[in-house]
Amino acid sequence: MTPATWHRGEPDEVPDERARRIAAARAHRRMTNQQRFIEAA
Repeated sequence: MTPATWHRGEPDEVPDERARRIAAARAHRRMTNQQRFIEAA
């Protein structure tokens, strides 16, 4: 978290946004891996 984030008054939004992006990336990887498994079979 950067000092600018604190000065803007948004320190709680950073972890929430990070968690949302990580969850989206996991879902995307899961879907991609499932498609690869189906295509390989």
